[in-house]
Amino acid sequence: MNKLELRWIGKGENVKTEPRILIENKILSNTTNDKNTENVLIHGDNLLALKALESKYTGQVKCIYIDPPYNTGNAFEHYDDGVEHSIWLNLMSKRLIILEKLLAQDGVIVVQLDKNEMAYGKVIMDEIFGRNNFITTVAVRMSATSGFKIEHSDKTIVKNVEFLHIYSKSLRLKPAYEKTDYDPHYSYILGKNTNGIYEMNQLVQEPLVLQELEKYGLRKSAASLKQLYLISEVFKKFVSKNRNIIGRTHTAPSAALKDSERLMNILPNRSSVVEFFDTKGERYYIKKTTNTLNQFIPISLKFQIVDSYEGISEELSNILGDWWDGFYLDMGNVENEGNVKFKASKKPERLIYRILNMFTNPGDLVLDSFLGSGTTSAVAHKMNRRWIGIEMGEHAYTHCKQRMDSVIDGEQGGISKLLEWKGGGGYKFFELAPTLIKKDQFGQQIINKEYNPDMLASTIALHEGFKYLPSQELFWKQSYSSEVSFLFVTTKHISEEYLELIFNQMGEDEFLLISCKSFDGGLDKKYKNITIKKIPKSILENCEYDVDNYNLNIITPSDFTDSIDEEEYQ
Repeated sequence: MNKLELRWIGKGENVKTEPRILIENKILSNTTNDKNTENVLIHGDNLLALKALESKYTGQVKCIYIDPPYNTGNAFEHYDDGVEHSIWLNLMSKRLIILEKLLAQDGVIVVQLDKNEMAYGKVIMDEIFGRNNFITTVAVRMSATSGFKIEHSDKTIVKNVEFLHIYSKSLRLKPAYEKTDYDPHYSYILGKNTNGIYEMNQLVQEPLVLQELEKYGLRKSAASLKQLYLISEVFKKFVSKNRNIIGRTHTAPSAALKDSERLMNILPNRSSVVEFFDTKGERYYIKKTTNTLNQFIPISLKFQIVDSYEGISEELSNILGDWWDGFYLDMGNVENEGNVKFKASKKPERLIYRILNMFTNPGDLVLDSFLGSGTTSAVAHKMNRRWIGIEMGEHAYTHCKQRMDSVIDGEQGGISKLLEWKGGGGYKFFELAPTLIKKDQFGQQIINKEYNPDMLASTIALHEGFKYLPSQELFWKQSYSSEVSFLFVTTKHISEEYLELIFNQMGEDEFLLISCKSFDGGLDKKYKNITIKKIPKSILENCEYDVDNYNLNIITPSDFTDSIDEEEYQ
């Protein structure tokens, strides 16, 4: 069956990424305030790291935000951003495929790009996440057409915006609102006469409003209401108190028009207004003008809770659209946010705050696999979200760790004052384990000597799809895939007596896979509920080994030591 798709050099090539374990570096972890923290900072290639997260976090991440290299052709200080187009598409698609698996069913992924790859990024996200799961693309104003940048431009069309591609597996997203000015069209106010019939008068005829207009030397017109709302606290409180009877007019809804003949008869004259309830029980005010009906729309509908950079308050607002203005103002001060410098690559905390505020709740899990200077983890931490951050460069130490330590200590940059951040929390710092299979001096593939028995057992568990959780009672129950299916990994030779010992401890409905260096001939067929494989032969075809950088399942066994004797488990 033919399908519409984007083609590029290298598309479809199967890269068998090695599933590696993640090893906690307890010296770099910061758990003083929270020993049980679930926050994770990972140093290593992000494709390998994402692969390592699959077994534990598939379907668990509520919000993924990534700000990948834009492929602009410029060499940034921290990234080689001049990747050839097809390579960029391969780089992104392989990571997006794993990110799609990690995303929760009710989760949201946000990918920030600029003009160079935003269109192609949209197409590959359509393929991976599904075109029907596309929410929108937001244009974010990240710079202004003024200042030093313009003085040194080529005087053509200047870059102002970057783009957020937003996808979700389900479309149940809560609306967000942004503060707006007073709309002078809301210049009517309802009054009630003795006959119980509403009259609609100009708001500027209200004594208190007239008094405020005169106080500030403003004209007695609806146009002045916008300015008055900005400068007069008295008028602002008046509007809030009377929000249900202050409003504007609009053509009546279809529900009212269907009943227009009855309404025309009810309304005694052209200036009258009556309450009207449609078939759904929604309340309207209807005004008759000659032979038409107009709906009265109260300004109360414009009052919403706005959770903005200035704070949380009830304000006149508009629902947030796909044009986000004002972030260019943040960019002038963003370089030193978080007490780390990250020239030309850092995003403002306020932008990440808006994204996480729209798409997550406290306690939700947030992931950024291009962590950069640590902005996403810093904001998620301050907002009481759990987080996973992945960074491949040395700035995982010099930027991300330093920034998160500063956040935990209570730094007051970015959104700290908005949230009244006082510090606290913690994170665990992980390194990717080295490759499992190396070549010896004769070119033969052997198990990496850096692996001790625990590391080997937990890694083989990843390869075979098991969860590593050694039993305290039975040494062979190292990993499990179900209540009756287990994996045992050993570097020992399996003899007939050794296998019989294990078999006699097994239940009738239990199954066991054994991965070992060697075993007596015929043992692999002796018991129907025991399968035996040799390592490394059994996993050599699983993936490619000894690759630590693709250019662009946390398992935490008991403390890894230089040597662990398996006899301890017996």
